[in-house]
Amino acid sequence: MIRKRIYLTAAIFLLVVSFSAYYLYRVNRSARSRLEYANGLIEVNPRKALADVEQINRTFLSERNYMMCDLVKAGALIGMQEYLVPDSLLNIVSPYFKYKADSLHLTEIYYYRGEIARHSNFLLEAVEYFTLCTQYNNDVYDLRELNFYLNNFKGQVYHTKHMMKEEKEAKLAALSLAKELNNPSLIAEAYSELTHYYAWTNDGDGSIPLFKTASMKGYSGSLQARLLFLRSEKYADKHMPDSARIYALQIPHLYQDSVDYLLGKIHSDLQQIDSARFYLNRSSQSNNPFICLKAYRQLTDLNIRTGSLNGVSDCLERLTHYQAQIDSVAYNKDLAQIENVDKLRKTIRDSEVAEAEYYRYWVFYCWIIVIVFTVILILMSISIVLQKKKKNLQLKLQQSRLDALKMQIDPHFIFNNLSILLDLVETGDATAPIYIKCLSKVYRHIVANVDKNLSSVADELSSLEAYIFLLKIRFEDAIQVEIQVQDAIRERQIPPIVLQMLLENAIKHNQVSEEALLFIRVYSDGDKLVVENNCKPLTPNSSTHHIGLRNIKERYQLTGAPAPEIYQDEHIYRVILSTL
Repeated sequence: MIRKRIYLTAAIFLLVVSFSAYYLYRVNRSARSRLEYANGLIEVNPRKALADVEQINRTFLSERNYMMCDLVKAGALIGMQEYLVPDSLLNIVSPYFKYKADSLHLTEIYYYRGEIARHSNFLLEAVEYFTLCTQYNNDVYDLRELNFYLNNFKGQVYHTKHMMKEEKEAKLAALSLAKELNNPSLIAEAYSELTHYYAWTNDGDGSIPLFKTASMKGYSGSLQARLLFLRSEKYADKHMPDSARIYALQIPHLYQDSVDYLLGKIHSDLQQIDSARFYLNRSSQSNNPFICLKAYRQLTDLNIRTGSLNGVSDCLERLTHYQAQIDSVAYNKDLAQIENVDKLRKTIRDSEVAEAEYYRYWVFYCWIIVIVFTVILILMSISIVLQKKKKNLQLKLQQSRLDALKMQIDPHFIFNNLSILLDLVETGDATAPIYIKCLSKVYRHIVANVDKNLSSVADELSSLEAYIFLLKIRFEDAIQVEIQVQDAIRERQIPPIVLQMLLENAIKHNQVSEEALLFIRVYSDGDKLVVENNCKPLTPNSSTHHIGLRNIKERYQLTGAPAPEIYQDEHIYRVILSTL
């Protein structure tokens, strides 16, 4: 029964573990599919990718899928041009993928970090990250695109360090890679960076072939206007109005507000007050607040030089207005940055809470599995011990039965009884038939109960009375047996033949003669049976001493009942038997 319960418990445990493992497998497989789909949406629809990631329940995710959620979320936010939160998320996932030496996802991490650094104008960091990205790239991104960004950022770094030769080489390499990729946005960005170089180096001859090619591809308009504006402003700042006018007049009419500002600045340097005021007033009507701010600064200087106090007051008022407008834009950017910081803190807090909850669940379930597994091991150990004990008891039972047969079917006892029976028959004693019936009853009882563990007290007393009759014929008045057992205890049970064995044990170890009478008493004491006799001991025989008592104790052990209690002194020997 215990074995069946253990097997049932083990089966239930294996079923629960199998179901849990299958459930975790399905959850993680579904999450992995959704993450792959969301990762593919980052370039096309980052908002949809972010929404898909946010809908994933992270409670039962594996550590890898959990980190992938943060990585895809960072990529989606970068695609939405939000850079503070992704930076924090990348700090969380980077150690994991570095520990796993996962070059595939390390490439994505360094690419995202390069994008963040690029948009934050941290050019040196951008160069470093895109360099790492090209090293770890595992066909995740086009290596030409990575090298384009790398050369572009190197050119910007060289520009800040006034390393003109290196700047030109890097930016031309970036333009070449952009043309290989045939990406219009990258080509436009490369031309824009080259515009800075030619504007500050005043390399007009070198820029002509470049912008001829750009005009043929349709990229010359805004880039050429920007180049001409920078050159004109540079010469105007150096008080070289003629050169500044040449470049200003080449700017397309689409950028007339910039042209008016430059012409106003040039006429102001030439002391042509009316013309300067005309162009500056016209440029101050621009929709670009930065052009308006520059125009009113020039008008303020012009009015101060001409002594027009009213004009100075009006220009200062306008100057304050546009400065406030620009500051408002900057303030709004600061507010947006503060909101992003708050969002970052909330995201970090939520991520930490989710991560702690994730590990707490896993630790909890691991402890449950360990405890259940330990309990199963203990139960199996107990089952093995019980089986071994049961096997030992069965062996002892078999040995006990053999010993009982050896004790009970004693050849001397048989020969004595047959000898007495022969004498009774030869002398024609009337007790011979009764003797035969009692002898038959005793041995029938022995054979019938040799395979039984329990027998009723009434049956044992009935067999015992037949056995006592045999003893009385043999020993006559030298043995006296008294039985006083209450009716209430006769329905209870004891191991079979123990009463007969106790009487035989008493006869075997005591003197039985007319000079040394043996008194045996069998009586009940509550729910127990007591067998006692007076002590007239013989010289002990080591080969047979206490074999019967050991046999009785083993029989009681097999039934699970309390062992017999033995009391002995110089005058009396008492054995107390428990009943069931």
